[in-house]
Amino acid sequence: RTPVTSGVHRVRVGPYAGRSDADAAINDIKASNKGLNPRLVDLRPTDSAPVSAPSDPLVRWVVQVGSFSSAESADAQVAQLRLAGLPAYAEKITSSNGSVYKVRVGPEVNRDKATELAKKLKTEQQLDGFVTTQE
Repeated sequence: RTPVTSGVHRVRVGPYAGRSDADAAINDIKASNKGLNPRLVDLRPTDSAPVSAPSDPLVRWVVQVGSFSSAESADAQVAQLRLAGLPAYAEKITSSNGSVYKVRVGPEVNRDKATELAKKLKTEQQLDGFVTTQE
């Protein structure tokens, strides 16, 4: 791996089951890539977890409210949310296990606003969502 000196690039490594495993990966990346400053991002923090302001101005927060195996099901939920005036969208994620369609609402620049949006979705739409970073 060679450090990038121009442009904006984001690489994610993980997920890891525990904080110690993630910290070890960060240390390995730092040791083998001088000049990089990797940071840990908890993609499912609890509402009471302390959150530091991200140094990356490109970080955006969303509320994930569904994950579907079919595009049609995801599109139906997106349409319902948009009719309610919410900025919803579906994102296709492909892995070695196949494709899933994640339904998300947002983005928000501020995590606190995304948390409020999750609460609004729970009370007004009866949807349990979780706050995560936009991929």
